[in-house]
Amino acid sequence: MKKVILLLSAAYLNGNAFVDAGATVGVGTEKHEITEERARDIEKGLRGEISEVEDPDGEIDSDGFDAFTVPELKKYALDESIDLGTAKTKPEILAAIRNHRA
Repeated sequence: MKKVILLLSAAYLNGNAFVDAGATVGVGTEKHEITEERARDIEKGLRGEISEVEDPDGEIDSDGFDAFTVPELKKYALDESIDLGTAKTKPEILAAIRNHRA
């Protein structure tokens, strides 16, 4: 089971990236997630809904990266020393980051 939060209002992730309302983000300690304590506070303030989802193959996209802008993705890649190679578009950059993390 994977704990996620559906954001009903915009929020900042652990790594200070801004995520728009409507994004589903993992709950945890990684830069692209929201901490457990913060997720509870968001839910308590009626600004998000925490749930647990089955993810037997690790295929659920709850990493929050889809909500990042291209500049935010590039900064994340730079901060994490991820080589983007020739990736220029958002889908290409997302693929490079996710491949690196896999």
